Amino acid sequence: MLRLACLLLAAVVAPVACSPDPVPGANAGGEAEAAPDRLTLEVDSERVPCVGVGPMECLRVRAPGEEEWQLFYESIEGFEFEPGGRYVLEVERTRRPNPPADASRFRYRLIEIVSREPAQP
Repeated sequence: MLRLACLLLAAVVAPVACSPDPVPGANAGGEAEAAPDRLTLEVDSERVPCVGVGPMECLRVRAPGEEEWQLFYESIEGFEFEPGGRYVLEVERTRRPNPPADASRFRYRLIEIVSREPAQP
């Protein structure tokens, strides 16, 4: 809902940075990136309801060592999520040239599944 409100505000008032990428440890600045970033992400064991352009289900991710999960609205190319296990992934994040207003500035691609552990009850 917040993302939709931000998009509407940007269309009416002025261009604003509405599409924060909720990837922990990610550079959210507006500057162009020269090379892809390599990120380590923890992925929670279940998808959760969220709202992007419409209702959907999102992964929950965080950087290793962080306590709070963040909603991840995007997909990770090459990663097939299976519920019930927590993953640690190495991913490549690349800036998209001219992304649509309702899309992330970044594309994510799986490099490696570092681990998959059963979720704690």
